[in-house]
Amino acid sequence: MNARGRPIRIASAVWQARPARWTMRHASSRGTSLLPIALALAAVGGCAPAHPVPTSNIGTITGYYLQYAGRHANAAPPNAETFRRYIASLGVEDVDGAFISSRDGQPYVVRYGIDLTGSPTLASLPPSDQPKIVILHEAEGMKGKKMIATHMGLTFEAAEPDSIR
Repeated sequence: MNARGRPIRIASAVWQARPARWTMRHASSRGTSLLPIALALAAVGGCAPAHPVPTSNIGTITGYYLQYAGRHANAAPPNAETFRRYIASLGVEDVDGAFISSRDGQPYVVRYGIDLTGSPTLASLPPSDQPKIVILHEAEGMKGKKMIATHMGLTFEAAEPDSIR
């Protein structure tokens, strides 16, 4: 309604102010049903994956690995001792626990001393087309699949890390 209390005309339609509070009686008296809205909300709430992937702490150790590489001219940690000292220098109290997978309870298989830079030709490719360099993965995994981390910080499940390259 306008300031004079008359309906506002917009594109040949009349819009009138509605009551501030709506009840089921208002909706049903208009011949509309709340059933479609309820069904839509139920469908949205039930969109969970059929087989959820158990969470893993692989992102944490991947982050430490990539931080090390970032601070050392993109060089991977040369060995386990150097990498453990680096993680401890970050203030991490349970360094050994950072290396254990929360899914299979086994230590991660970490690849030390690998070339993370690739060739200059590969660097010119967009990230989606570059080969994935596996930096670490689970030893056993779950249900035949292992969590894998790449040099780009991607973590995902796959059957075997060797098939990723």
